[in-house]
Amino acid sequence: MAIWLAWAGVAVAEEARTFEILPHIWTVHSEGGPDANATFIITDQGVIVIDTRMTAQGGQHLHDEIRKKTDKPVTHVVNTHHHKDSVLGNSAFKECPSIIAHLKAQKNMETMAKLEGLKGLTYPNLAFDKKVELTLGGYLLELRHPGPGHTDGDLYVYLPTWRTIIAGGLVFNRVIPDMNDSYIDPWIDALQEMEDIDAELIVPGHGRPGGKQIIIQAKHYLILLRQYVNRELDKGYDLNKTIENVTARLKEKYSDWTHAERMEENIRRAFIEYTAKRET
Repeated sequence: MAIWLAWAGVAVAEEARTFEILPHIWTVHSEGGPDANATFIITDQGVIVIDTRMTAQGGQHLHDEIRKKTDKPVTHVVNTHHHKDSVLGNSAFKECPSIIAHLKAQKNMETMAKLEGLKGLTYPNLAFDKKVELTLGGYLLELRHPGPGHTDGDLYVYLPTWRTIIAGGLVFNRVIPDMNDSYIDPWIDALQEMEDIDAELIVPGHGRPGGKQIIIQAKHYLILLRQYVNRELDKGYDLNKTIENVTARLKEKYSDWTHAERMEENIRRAFIEYTAKRET
């Protein structure tokens, strides 16, 4: 039964809401806000949490939501990347024996904490490079690092039995992405990798869960950003002119996506990336 299909008919307020997207699999989501989605899976042997929200309070709310559903212990927490909107809630799960991230995400969290004075950050205690499998209570999760994309330490979670991908920051559904730490070409490749997987349900890092089309839409945004910026570079335009021209073109296609204010920074990021590539 595809429980997640009922999502489209639900009016969602700004505050966090918890939805059962599949049997025993729940996502905590805030419509339109900066907070990342968090997902938890309840098994007979314990609970797996994927991302923990953007504040300690958000993490505690997530913990409380789990306790409303089960008294099973949280045995694993997975951080899909190092950004604060996905990891600052780790403090609510500091007693969890296994907090897992990619090696670079683990390092990035340590650097971020030092630079920003985040003294209460709870770090991953397990890290991997390419791929690791996690099995608990009959659930198989494949944690895969596709290479750099949204950050250099991304992972996504694939549940083959459920034909489901929990994408973390690699997928923004109808939300202009935050690209301050991004790598556009390999991000496109990462999205193509996920598009080629046998999956029906995609849980994005931001925005509502949906089908495979939300990966395709996210990929096309990046492809158009790359295409439009390179056209301006071909004409010899500077950064300011490129921002002006490309913003207008992107708004023609993505005016109904949230966080349109990020477009300028996305264009700046692309301008720097592709200027550097032309100079090498």
